[in-house]
Amino acid sequence: MPEIEEEANKSTNASRRPSCLTPGRQALADSMMISVTAFVSKLRRGDPPTIYIVPQRIQQVNKVAYEPQMVSIGPYHHGNKSLQGMEENKWLYLHSFLSGKPNHRLEDYLKAMEELEDKAGSCYSDNIGSQVGNEFVKMMVLDACFIVEIFLMFHPIEQWEELKQNEEDLGLLSAMDQEFFFHSNRFEDQVLHTKRKVDLIGYDMLLLENQIPFFVLQRIFITACPVNVPDLLEKMALHFFHRFMPMNKKIELEDRYYHLLHLFRSHFIPTPTDHGKEHNLLCNPIIKYVLNKLKNLLIFLPSSKETSLPITEPPKMIPCATDLDLAGVKFKKNEESNSILNVKFSHGVLEIPLLSIDDGSETLFRNLVAFEQCWPNATDHFTTYFWFMDCLVNTSNDVALLHHNEIIDHRLGSDEDVAQLFNRLCTGIFHDPEESYLWDLHQNVQKHCKNKWNRWRAILKRDYFTNPWSFISLIAASILLLLTITQTFFTIFPYYRPRS
Repeated sequence: MPEIEEEANKSTNASRRPSCLTPGRQALADSMMISVTAFVSKLRRGDPPTIYIVPQRIQQVNKVAYEPQMVSIGPYHHGNKSLQGMEENKWLYLHSFLSGKPNHRLEDYLKAMEELEDKAGSCYSDNIGSQVGNEFVKMMVLDACFIVEIFLMFHPIEQWEELKQNEEDLGLLSAMDQEFFFHSNRFEDQVLHTKRKVDLIGYDMLLLENQIPFFVLQRIFITACPVNVPDLLEKMALHFFHRFMPMNKKIELEDRYYHLLHLFRSHFIPTPTDHGKEHNLLCNPIIKYVLNKLKNLLIFLPSSKETSLPITEPPKMIPCATDLDLAGVKFKKNEESNSILNVKFSHGVLEIPLLSIDDGSETLFRNLVAFEQCWPNATDHFTTYFWFMDCLVNTSNDVALLHHNEIIDHRLGSDEDVAQLFNRLCTGIFHDPEESYLWDLHQNVQKHCKNKWNRWRAILKRDYFTNPWSFISLIAASILLLLTITQTFFTIFPYYRPRS
């Protein structure tokens, strides 16, 4: 980083020397140097951006999946005319938030946000940092108070009672119940009066382009909270989003989350005990980089024998679910894990956790994959999982088979709609299957399918052992065949061994 800054300074000093350019070209050079300096100063701020504009190659399949339907959060979709209804309602939520925390005034939250203004602006991949100011601070405070108040209102009252027993002075609550309907003492929201609309708000909160930095939410929440309850905001958020996909039962919170989508995603990533410590070690980006470099160096080492380098074939995808069924692979619902990513294969049994799909699932799936595609430090767990599901599901017959085995539960129009969802989900996505956490599983499934005995056994079981009448017919035919062979033997045997 210092080297980049030094080079930029040299170029800036050079541009100040007498120039032979025309005034118009000199103005262009000065403008370009301003951009260079701004970019270098952005790099100096430390970490790369964490809230991104979804690339066009990913958006082109289903652009609507990346756009908010009910509420805009953050600067990217701020001012969208179709979202003005909820934008006006945010002021009611701000009033509710302030009236529920009488020990703090609006000025306290503005002061807290003012300290984070530059840091928050640098979290956006687009040139938001240059737009920070009163409008930016107002938007951050309004959106953060709205999100926190939503989490407070929809948190189960039983869990609050448990907290009250430990923290007598918690004093945070407004009236709420577990049915996902608003029943506030201070106001009744006429927009979010059904569970469906609350779900739409939740899906909007998990859009990659619809985020604010998590440290902004934390600062607003800590400012409002009279006592320090560790990880309370994270737990409230996870409970609110639990309706979309069940998460790991044991929640191990990290020290740092970038935004709500990052928090949500983190609680599906398999732990080392799920897939083995050795494989997780090999998935480390640094170790993979070193191993790839060593592999490339080995190509150029002298060999005692003149051998031609083997031609590497492209990785083969595993067959679809119906073909795997014909090859003797059994499908089983994984009851032990709440993370959909914990896929296992052992002794011909493919264990997959239940995946529930509704009208908003495609939006959630696409934004999880988009985050992994944009964030340079992210592993590709969700990308790998949906690539795996794309392999399993080709037609509606595959969906029906997985539904029969309690692996897919959907509320879409038909099985064909689910098949099309998976077939389009990875369009425009860069993915290296050999570097994925499921690559060993793919290899083991391929080996199982190549074994002819597994296929013959599966055909025999499917054709003759699934129906009792087919089984009885098989037994009767076997007995008849045995009797025929016996009769033939006793008919022919006397001719070769006549009695003495």
